[in-house]
Amino acid sequence: MYGRSQRLSQLLKSPPLTNNLAKALENDHPLNPLSSLIHEIRLDLVGEGHLFKFSNPLQHGMESVLEKNKAAQLTPGEIGELNTISELDCIFTHINAILSSQYLSM
Repeated sequence: MYGRSQRLSQLLKSPPLTNNLAKALENDHPLNPLSSLIHEIRLDLVGEGHLFKFSNPLQHGMESVLEKNKAAQLTPGEIGELNTISELDCIFTHINAILSSQYLSM
């Protein structure tokens, strides 16, 4: 998970969103709720423990949106998707770090 978070962080930093897209997001396009992704969550057995992961379709969708972000070609709706997926990724990273530390201390 740390590799994905680092990659996500790097891609989000460059290039910056254009002012028009940022304004559209702020004014007209609310973020997609995290609850809309509930069916895209997997709990996979890794070693002796379980880790939260994205479903394959969500993982591919995230990669596609990240590539469009890198090329500064996101629509306002895709910006909302990216923000929602990024938030879920941060939550998974935190939960998986906690789970991993518990498995290691057993």
